[in-house]
Amino acid sequence: MFDVVVLLVRIVVGVLLLTAGIAKWRLGAHSFAQAIQGYRLLPVDLPLGVARVLPFVEMAIGLALIVGAAMPWAALCAATLLTLFATAMASVLSRGLNASCGCSAFVQEQRVSWRLVYRNLALGGLLVLVAGDNAAAVAGTSAMVLTAAMLLVALHLFSRHGARRGTRVLRTTGGSFDGQVG
Repeated sequence: MFDVVVLLVRIVVGVLLLTAGIAKWRLGAHSFAQAIQGYRLLPVDLPLGVARVLPFVEMAIGLALIVGAAMPWAALCAATLLTLFATAMASVLSRGLNASCGCSAFVQEQRVSWRLVYRNLALGGLLVLVAGDNAAAVAGTSAMVLTAAMLLVALHLFSRHGARRGTRVLRTTGGSFDGQVG
């Protein structure tokens, strides 16, 4: 039974990454770079380089998961990538930005949401279970995914509840504190 679940997780996440990578590649680097820039996390000259490389990384990891190649490393790379995406999305949401997800061109202009953050963390956690036969790698990736999950849940709770109570919320604009109150 566990083998069936592992296979399903590998295929589902593999197809997700493969189709997302293909969609981003077909969209074109310049259009995808605009979505990356909307996150306001990278210096202005980096999104185009990321937009040129990331689709191929996603396609390679997705294909490796589907065919079962380079396991458990493909699963650990996918878990790390999904955790990175979740962290970037949580940053966008906690700063009150309304950014395009940039997840897939097959989906109509999807906006960053907490649902996507939690989806990526859940899939990352499942991938750590898939990679379960390499203790050191799994321990490191598990610690990273668990730490990110705890931080993102705390960030989510703070952004939803702290701002409603008038708690001082730090918002950044161009790297400087604007002193706004939630």
